[in-house]
Amino acid sequence: GNIWGMADGTLFVFNPTTKTVVQSKKYYDITGTPTHIWRNAFLVMHPNGKLYATFNSKFYEINKSTLQETVLKEGVGLLAMDKQGRLYTRAEHNLWRYKP
Repeated sequence: GNIWGMADGTLFVFNPTTKTVVQSKKYYDITGTPTHIWRNAFLVMHPNGKLYATFNSKFYEINKSTLQETVLKEGVGLLAMDKQGRLYTRAEHNLWRYKP
């Protein structure tokens, strides 16, 4: 029932019923003039109950209770999931697949 999002380096969990942010964590500060700030993060809620994300050129698994992150791969961007639950990201010009 909550909405998960990321803005300017901060992951947030928004409760639409109470219209409040119930959880948030700042992962990084935006410096300089980024070229793609309008899509600075990709989030996927996986069927296994975990949150996966790419931001700041890294691929993360994030604990939904504590928002503690684990870096799975560096030098990546974008994120998508197929019907079998496999996650895809790009590492430079290569497609990279991760099966949780």
